[in-house]
This record gives sequence, C-alpha cells and structure tokens, in this order.
Amino acid sequence: DEFQNVTTKTITNILSEARKFKLAMTMAHQYIGQLGDDVRKAVFGNVGTVVSFRIGPEDASAMKIFFEPTFSEQDLVNIENFNAYTRLMINGKMSQAFNFALPKPVKPEEPLREEIIGLSRQKYSTKTKDEVLKEINEKYLSQDKKPESPKSYEPSL
Repeated sequence: DEFQNVTTKTITNILSEARKFKLAMTMAHQYIGQLGDDVRKAVFGNVGTVVSFRIGPEDASAMKIFFEPTFSEQDLVNIENFNAYTRLMINGKMSQAFNFALPKPVKPEEPLREEIIGLSRQKYSTKTKDEVLKEINEKYLSQDKKPESPKSYEPSL
C-alpha cells in the first residue's frame, strides 16, 4: 500500500524489463499523484491486471483508460464500499473490465478478539510489556530530552 515509498529510478527499468523475465509484481498506493511522472508512465505502460476501488476525480480521469467503455470515470468515483473494478491480463490479452464485490469484514466477538490478541502476543512477543516500555523510554526519552510531563510513555492497551 506504500508503493511510492519503495520506488527508485531503477523501477522504471525493472517495469519495462519485467515481462520478458515473467516477473509479476503487485503494486498498491493511495493515489496517482504520489508517483513521479517517470514511474507513473512506466507503470501505466507496462501494467497487466488492474484493480481499482473508489478513487478521486483526478485519479479517475487517469484510470478510465483501463476500464472504458464498460465503466466510466464517474463509475470509478462512485463505486460502493467493498466493491472494485478490474481488468485482467490473460494470456497476454486484456479482458473486458468487470466489477466484483468483496466480503465485508466480520467484527469478531469479544471473547474471540481477546483470544486472537493473546495468541498473537504469545507467538510474536518476545519481551514483557514492562521491558518494551523501559526500552522505549530509554531510547526516546533520554535524560537531556525528557519532557516535564508525562514522565514516561504508557500506552493504553
């Protein structure tokens, strides 16, 4: 979701050479303006499958080339939540654009939520809460930079 943060000048070369090496890439970002002109041109010139959720008018103006005549610029701006438009590259040919719906997220029941959090902490946490807080305070609240209040960082969990 932060494609623009990992782009370099060489990404344009990678994108132009990717097909002959059968390299598949998934790139996602919030809006086209985050990309420099060279990167945007390289992406648009070498893209295969395209998926778009609701986008703003400026992006819709640029993205309509992938979805017309099936979907208009206004369709791209007004698509409902949990829906998307796509156009697939299949055997080197672009499919007709179509829409699809995604399942809405399910809010877990509270006991299940707590169980999931507990399992995640058990699997991925190697330090106690106190150890983490001590490390944060030592690293970011050094003696010469300590604020008057609060004295330490204590997140609400």
